[in-house]
Amino acid sequence: VDLIYRDINDRFASEILKREDCIGKFDRELFPDSMPIFLQNSNLAKQTGKPVNFQYYYPDKDTFFEIMVLPSEEGRFMEYFCMDCTRLYRVRRELKEFSEKMALALEVSNVYPWRWNIDKRNGTGNIIYNSISITEDEVYSHIESKDVKYVRKAVENLIEGRTSIMKEEYRTVPMVLGYNKMEWVEATAIVGERDDNGRPVSLVGSLQIITSRKKMEEELILAKAHAEESNKLK
Repeated sequence: VDLIYRDINDRFASEILKREDCIGKFDRELFPDSMPIFLQNSNLAKQTGKPVNFQYYYPDKDTFFEIMVLPSEEGRFMEYFCMDCTRLYRVRRELKEFSEKMALALEVSNVYPWRWNIDKRNGTGNIIYNSISITEDEVYSHIESKDVKYVRKAVENLIEGRTSIMKEEYRTVPMVLGYNKMEWVEATAIVGERDDNGRPVSLVGSLQIITSRKKMEEELILAKAHAEESNKLK
């Protein structure tokens, strides 16, 4: 089974192959490397009677194409529509590489991004953290009970518009998270999106492990207290 070229447009003739070098030729003669993917998608379009979309990289031109194959005359002929999407593909690839580098940098810094999708019915919703969706109750179960109240209040203030940014520190519950020790966390957030009425529909923010920083702060406070006590005894 093979494909035979019966007609091409001027764009194909000017950028890929001239008409006289293409018409009447078999696909395996002209494009042996691409024949399997074109044949596979052509057969799928013929079987279903519906257009099929696929991507193809043409190395001779260093070009990425979005291709739609459309069966005609009950599958006797196949029409191909190609769109050069090289710039779009490269932008997507650069964004993907940037996101991966950013995620690595955040991980090294103990910073973890999250997104809170707010349920319009009751002001709660699910939180996307580390690509995992968890409920609001699960989030608060990770927080030390003494800290839950003011963290809830900070979130409420942000949603109700009483503040424009949330920044709170809290302690974790080791047993719930499966850790052997308590960690200090700094949570920051802003409104990510709003509906037509201006109500928040999502919050976006980050969590940063600040246990080492809190330990240093405590040591500085103790050192200051000792110094002041020493001065009193002089």
